[in-house]
Amino acid sequence: MGTRLRLKADINTILRIYYENPELGTAEIKELFGNIAPSTITKLRNDARAETARQEKKILTFGSYTVNTEMAFKAWHIDVDDLERRRQKLQKLNLLEVQR
Repeated sequence: MGTRLRLKADINTILRIYYENPELGTAEIKELFGNIAPSTITKLRNDARAETARQEKKILTFGSYTVNTEMAFKAWHIDVDDLERRRQKLQKLNLLEVQR
């Protein structure tokens, strides 16, 4: 199956990490999931690498401790489109302050 954890970051942070980083390292993973154990970070990376391996096209990373952001979000079941819709709805209802 895969490692399933609750995200600790808010919608704005999750979307910022997704769009700012072509690859995710330990710092970005901790920002998403909180202060998790190194072994859990390794499991999350392995899930992302397994997702990458399932792709038809070859996706390379720059470092051995990073994973492709798009593949990681897919492996971790983080739906960016859903988060963007939710964020828009929160903004429309004035329940979310726009950061930056």
